[in-house]
Amino acid sequence: PEVETEFQNYLNNKWIDNLEFYKKEFETYETKLAEYERQAKTYKHLFSIYNKAQQFGEEFELIVGVGLLHFQEDANTPLICRHIFTSKAEITFEFSQRESFVKVSPSLENEIQIETDAILDLYEQFDSADIIEAEKKVAEFLKEKNITDSPFDNQIKEAIQIFTDRLRTDGQSKDDLTKAKEVAKKPTVFFAPALLLRKRNTKSFTALYEKIIENISGSEDAIDIPSINDIIGYLENPKDFPSDSENESSVSLNDETIYFPKKYNAEQIEIIEKARRHTKVLVQGPPGTGKSHTIANLICHLLANGKKVLVTAYTKRALEVLKNQLPKDFQNLTVNLLSGDSSSIQDLDASVNAIPRCCWSPDQQPKLKEKTELMLQQKKLWRASSNVFNKLQNACWSGDQQERRLSDSQPTKIMSCFL
Repeated sequence: PEVETEFQNYLNNKWIDNLEFYKKEFETYETKLAEYERQAKTYKHLFSIYNKAQQFGEEFELIVGVGLLHFQEDANTPLICRHIFTSKAEITFEFSQRESFVKVSPSLENEIQIETDAILDLYEQFDSADIIEAEKKVAEFLKEKNITDSPFDNQIKEAIQIFTDRLRTDGQSKDDLTKAKEVAKKPTVFFAPALLLRKRNTKSFTALYEKIIENISGSEDAIDIPSINDIIGYLENPKDFPSDSENESSVSLNDETIYFPKKYNAEQIEIIEKARRHTKVLVQGPPGTGKSHTIANLICHLLANGKKVLVTAYTKRALEVLKNQLPKDFQNLTVNLLSGDSSSIQDLDASVNAIPRCCWSPDQQPKLKEKTELMLQQKKLWRASSNVFNKLQNACWSGDQQERRLSDSQPTKIMSCFL
């Protein structure tokens, strides 16, 4: 009875006041929860972009875009949704015991680009001359106002207006931070800033090459870049070029065996031959064409010849793929440092410990001795074969015009080389 009496007194005297207080506190809680969920969603989205940028940095690029061209004239024309002004960006993830945050900052090469490739081929909707003229006028404006690397400059909206006015007579620009929900039927450019992770296109490479050409052309003094000279095979003295006979003799017979543990083709053999003649070799190819497979073969070949090999890559993922391409017997013999996390440090320790254990264990000593003797015998055979080949080449070389032909007496000379 006493509990019932106290509860009834609470309902009569305090319940209404407490209910009002609870409602106010709950409203505050819901407001803060909604803000937290909004921030958490943005954080998760940015962190996802960060992870993808780290994993696929060679295939994708991160950019900041403003000036979103968004419209579709009718059902028979394509929907255009593309940022015209872009600038390269970088994203980093920093954390501590107290807080964690994702930071988006301009890239080192963050010059503003004007991208019109998405509309340049739409001849029925745009005049290509107008597009080129609009791009030219905007570039002149950006240069005049010294707007080079900030898409959020106070005058960038004026540049968007200049582009829109010259793109088409019915074009319009808006300062909205997002595109309209309803798709416009006329060319409409919104300010609409966005962070974009997209596949790299050839235009970014073209812009890079054009910048290199511009720097070289605008240089007062002659630029000498030895590394590029080695790659393209440029030699100052024409006499430095090897003759055809020298090339053929060096390629046809060499005193080094090619040690490829995995399947290979003629192109991989060509890479080895070029690496023997040059200090630098450049191998290019799109994703999925077997570059990692080729590198794995090259690593094994160079290690078998007593060479030291350092492999670097833009991303950790690329090194992981390459390590998995190596034969299992080689994986623990390579010192791997893929990143600074605990698993990579453990991987490094395992590699360092495996090398002496493999090379100096009692079980391996007889095998190493046998392999050393076989390699010495092999080198002797190669020297003997090389001498025979040189004699054969000299026997087949006659005449003042230095043409290769067999005379009537030369077959006897050739046979004597093998007896």
